[in-house]
Amino acid sequence: MRLEDLSSGSRVVGVVPGETVSVVAAQWHGSDALELTYKTLNGGLGQQVLFRADEAKLSFSDTGSRPFDADAEEFRLVAEAQRISLAGLFDPMLAVATSDVQPLPHQIRAVYGECSTARRCVSSWRTTRVPARRSWLACTSRSSCFATT
Repeated sequence: MRLEDLSSGSRVVGVVPGETVSVVAAQWHGSDALELTYKTLNGGLGQQVLFRADEAKLSFSDTGSRPFDADAEEFRLVAEAQRISLAGLFDPMLAVATSDVQPLPHQIRAVYGECSTARRCVSSWRTTRVPARRSWLACTSRSSCFATT
């Protein structure tokens, strides 16, 4: 292998003894020296100056990368599990959409609408005069509202 063959993205054996590295950048210093910036398999970065005498110990490598030969069904299962675990970040009403319980519109409004902030909810209910037998809505935090008697 020649020093001219080293380019960004190629995998090379012989730069670090017993390890495959991925070339990040190569900068020439004259015609006989090449400064190689590389990344090891565990993510560490390194730099080394290679000379023409080092060409004999260098070779391209197909190993060292993760193979893409896993079962496709298992990959789909893991991808779907990851999607479900992150779905709540993008859909605030995910619990309602995936639940067997079918809430009425005023219940959804109470939880996701008026009571979305505790201060607004508590202050509006404290100033309202309501009969004593009626349930009071108490908001204890920014994200949860519940009815008490």
